[in-house]
Amino acid sequence: MQKLNSDRKTVSLLMFNRNEVDGILRNIYLLYDAVDEIVIVDSSDKLEYKKLINKTKSLNRVKIYRVLPTGYSDPMIKYGIDKCHSKYVFKLDADEEPNKNLIKFIIERKFSFPLYDFYILNEKERYIKPWVLFSKDSVYKVTGIIHEGIKFKLKGKLVEPSIHLIDHGTNKEGRVYITKNYLEIESYERPLTNFYIKNFVLNNNSLLAKIGKKLFNGDEDSISRNIHIYWFISFLVLEIKNLKTKGLSSFKERAMWLKYNLAKLRYFKSLPKEEQNLRIKISREILENGITNYLGFDNDEYVENLTKHFNWDLKGIDVFKFLVNYRYQHKIPFGKNGDFNYN
Repeated sequence: MQKLNSDRKTVSLLMFNRNEVDGILRNIYLLYDAVDEIVIVDSSDKLEYKKLINKTKSLNRVKIYRVLPTGYSDPMIKYGIDKCHSKYVFKLDADEEPNKNLIKFIIERKFSFPLYDFYILNEKERYIKPWVLFSKDSVYKVTGIIHEGIKFKLKGKLVEPSIHLIDHGTNKEGRVYITKNYLEIESYERPLTNFYIKNFVLNNNSLLAKIGKKLFNGDEDSISRNIHIYWFISFLVLEIKNLKTKGLSSFKERAMWLKYNLAKLRYFKSLPKEEQNLRIKISREILENGITNYLGFDNDEYVENLTKHFNWDLKGIDVFKFLVNYRYQHKIPFGKNGDFNYN
């Protein structure tokens, strides 16, 4: 691999893989000459991992790091960023493809701002994909929380629509996959309690936040009856605000998040009351510093040791639940005492 020049805008392509080798390979071939290194954090089953290794063994810019699956990639974002040696990180999912203008944008190093957002397009719509290209210096904190794993020091700059990503992963549920796995993770990390909404959704002084805080002024660990009212109000207010600048894409984005949050609420309420109370308590601990810190994944050596002892017959969502419940019950991350018995 060529030596990275500290005087230029170096770029690492960062991808997380769980049995999506074809999409990973597509992006490797498209961007191999556009970036300085390619970092893949892989949690695939054994056969898919072997396939990835075989297909990339002659590509000296590609580095593959094996980690245990956790149901979604966000808890491992810090681990992935730590493995990147460039000034900028270009983060792609396996079902996303850069268009030719975006590839040119990377090759020519036309960027100078620390953080860029991009439009992502599919056959039905256009919406904004946050934090695709960012400098490592722009990262404020890595939380690993689902859909918001990185917090930045500033707001991203939106690149013009001709430079965009192509989405190959949309399903009938909409842009965000509303699967049981996602709703399970949300129930541990972001149950829609008064506490979560007041402290993490309404954490500004806008008129909308002031209205919301009055609606959610009851018991902090309860699921508010006013949540439907608030989300409908926020949908209307933000849609009117963004309609001129973002057009129809704003409406679809807001409608998707409305649908997603209502699905979260329905799923959480379907759990037994005892389980609801347990997950609310766990969420309060997770939200203090994020899931990455909570599970000890901010320590690369620990992640690698945990992976070394991992039973690859376990599903990612089951691993997530096991690690979170163990951390809550024992007050330390699993394996910190040297015992890696997953049973």
